[in-house]
Amino acid sequence: MGSSIFSPWYWLLKLAATFFRGVTYLKRGTERYLRNLPPLAGIARERLQVPSRDKGRFIGVDLYRPADAPATAKLPVIVNWHGSGWLIPSWGEDREFVNQAVKALRCIVLDCNYRKGPEYPYPAAHDDADDVVEWVLSQSERFDIDKVALSGFSAGAAMALSTSNAFSGKIRALSALYPPIDMCKSEMPPKPTRQPRSGVYLAPRVVKLFNDCYVPDLEDRSDPRLVIAGLDTARFPDNIFIATGDIDLLHKNDKEYFEKLAATHKNKTVKFVSVPEEEHGWDKNPLVPESVEARDSVYRQMFDNISQAWGK
Repeated sequence: MGSSIFSPWYWLLKLAATFFRGVTYLKRGTERYLRNLPPLAGIARERLQVPSRDKGRFIGVDLYRPADAPATAKLPVIVNWHGSGWLIPSWGEDREFVNQAVKALRCIVLDCNYRKGPEYPYPAAHDDADDVVEWVLSQSERFDIDKVALSGFSAGAAMALSTSNAFSGKIRALSALYPPIDMCKSEMPPKPTRQPRSGVYLAPRVVKLFNDCYVPDLEDRSDPRLVIAGLDTARFPDNIFIATGDIDLLHKNDKEYFEKLAATHKNKTVKFVSVPEEEHGWDKNPLVPESVEARDSVYRQMFDNISQAWGK
């Protein structure tokens, strides 16, 4: 199963991905629409092009900061990656999180794009994530690089985990929601019988499409950057916060993994939160007041984890 553009399999995946993206756009708007929603009052936005490891290619990054902070102020930084299944262009959908983070922590938030499959299979997105963090850490005249945290959602959360591991000792905290610990598991849990308040069901056929588009080479599916459980846990930041809806199909694996991580590394502050009655991505489109309250509560805990690491 190759990813060459000359392969019929690639074009079948491309067709399926295009259809799936179109349905997503109809439901919540295009990436262009999401990115151009205005930030909250008191928050300034700047468009950046961060150099990648590939000569002449750049990675899109939206920088958000307190509007009343001088442009030259060296503020702490959160580097964030949106969810996507490594397939859906969703850059900009974390607007609520980004706005709240800037307000709560008076920091810079870098909301980062990354390449998606099937056009750009593994490790394209992961390389982009690593390249942005390497660039941030090289910008000591621009950022407070002693206070760098990572965040992410779904696929972005998985990349935040792998990237924090790659830059061990340089990332102070990680706060993320519903990461796939092993995106390529052959078996999926049965569909939940409970009705969620908000969120979407990760149907096995959809997960298979995500996997086939981003990781068409079966040999790559055991790479620790994808199978988070294969990473050296000692290399993770000392402050980790993870939350997953308890109806999310990823919940069981997340809960087991991070509770084991907390028990193994007593020197780290690792907190896992089960969010009652919520499914995957519930915070992006909360349908009832209880989901809004759950979102804001979890976001506050994400910020508290980062604030504690930064000594604020």
